[in-house]
Amino acid sequence: MKKNILLTVLFAVVMVLTSCNKEVGPTKVKVLDPVRHYPSIVRGQDLKMEWRVANIGKDPLVITDIQPSCGCICSSGEMNTIILPGSENTYEFIFNSGKYVGYVSHVIRMYGNVDSTGVIELEFDTNVIEPHDSDYEEIYYQETNKRRVEDVEMLNYTVDEK
Repeated sequence: MKKNILLTVLFAVVMVLTSCNKEVGPTKVKVLDPVRHYPSIVRGQDLKMEWRVANIGKDPLVITDIQPSCGCICSSGEMNTIILPGSENTYEFIFNSGKYVGYVSHVIRMYGNVDSTGVIELEFDTNVIEPHDSDYEEIYYQETNKRRVEDVEMLNYTVDEK
């Protein structure tokens, strides 16, 4: 008798736990401005970017992985997130321009249960320029102006008042 009750309770628990499993289907996503063109930055500067991802579908959006196209891009948030229907989340990324000069274009891929493709692609580009180095004419101009300022200061101090 005790054995039958134990088996019945065990069977009921298994049925309850397996019947609660709900499959999350694909959902629709909207990204404000997924392709961006940033102005030029100086090599060594960090470019901070934010993208807002909105779930406009009926199922929760589950982001399972975020893969930038380069190791110079890092995310400041969590990789695995869930966005409920009708909600949005902001994702922040930082691009380190230390090893680049010239035109740079990268893609950040966010994998999840996105309708049709399963991927959200965030693209950006910028132009990385070298820091400015002074040439000999600029150095000469700065030095001569510096001497002129020193000469004017010397004249102010040598005037005798009677």
